[in-house]
Amino acid sequence: MSKRFILIWSLIVGLVETLVLIGMAFFIKTNMLISLIIALCFQIPLVIRQFVEGVRAKAVCRLCSVLLLTAGVISLLACHGRNYYIESMTEVDNNSVDTSRYLPFDENSDIARLDEEPELVLTENLPVLNGSAALFPLYSSVVNAVYPETIPELNQKNSPFRYTNTTKAYKELLSGKTDIVFSEMPSEEILQLAAEQGKEITLIPIGAEAFVFFANRENPVENLTQEQLREIYSGKIVNWSELGGEDEDIIAFQRNSGNGAQERLEEFMGNTSLMVPEQEYQLNTEEGITETASTYTNHRGAIGFSFLYYTRSMDVDKGTKLLSVDGVYPDNDTVSSGEYPLSDGIYCAVISGQVSENTQKLLDWIVSEQGQRLVEAAGYAPISGE
Repeated sequence: MSKRFILIWSLIVGLVETLVLIGMAFFIKTNMLISLIIALCFQIPLVIRQFVEGVRAKAVCRLCSVLLLTAGVISLLACHGRNYYIESMTEVDNNSVDTSRYLPFDENSDIARLDEEPELVLTENLPVLNGSAALFPLYSSVVNAVYPETIPELNQKNSPFRYTNTTKAYKELLSGKTDIVFSEMPSEEILQLAAEQGKEITLIPIGAEAFVFFANRENPVENLTQEQLREIYSGKIVNWSELGGEDEDIIAFQRNSGNGAQERLEEFMGNTSLMVPEQEYQLNTEEGITETASTYTNHRGAIGFSFLYYTRSMDVDKGTKLLSVDGVYPDNDTVSSGEYPLSDGIYCAVISGQVSENTQKLLDWIVSEQGQRLVEAAGYAPISGE
């Protein structure tokens, strides 16, 4: 058998083994470049072995091959272990709320309920409700209190109970598909779109929320100023040691475009440029591989943001903590009083001049004493601050 044939055969076998290692890397999320280097290092002694003479030299090459293969396997397992550790951390999904936890007419639901019979009951010509993820539990509680149990389920055809996201909800409001949007302040994009259509969005205050920042519970930093937060999210401050913390790189997570919290961050930044967020690749069956803002993962150096109710009740566990801003910790009392500097109103948004009789009745009920008790029971600060 010629040395040329042996060389070609070794290269073919090496290529196949390299592809196998890269495939392993893909499935267990190991860095592909590392896997390629490992595979090539494994093949080098095999190729050299075909051209060396003597039993001892061949034995040495064989031993090198075994050692490199062992090192490669250990490296793959180590990378897999690291990824397993990262995946075991607290994650905050930046895309949506688990609506199944907050559905109306379900005794196991986590929605708020009144202790007495509602003062308003609607049975026909029901206003279509939609809103942001952070307020879904609230308007689901409203549906449970005021609407008949016979309505179609969430997002079903002809259902008055819808959930998309903040931006889509406002667009449905402008198109007439939705009557009331439960949300924070609409973005400049939505206000401009309304102006282009010759429509005016009216906002009825129904309670208070807060824009909050959170970090790993082990992070010694407890308070940040608004200016420090802007410098973090502009990329000017990159290490927690600059803020009195440990020598740890800051991993500042963001959310996807169109998300209500992301729009609030952009508003908070003002004229300060927002840095490009960490990205991850996500498989979308309709659009193929798409690039999205990374899901918050609770690294020691991580910082994220959301709305108070959302962080407290929906998707952040004990591995994280809320940060004070300008020395004020966010809770219902500081949010209601406005002492917390990033307190925000929550609103029912309607189109001026397009409010039906039942829509007006529902709006009046939500700001009534009973409606405000439901707002508070749902975990939000009521208008009165009681």
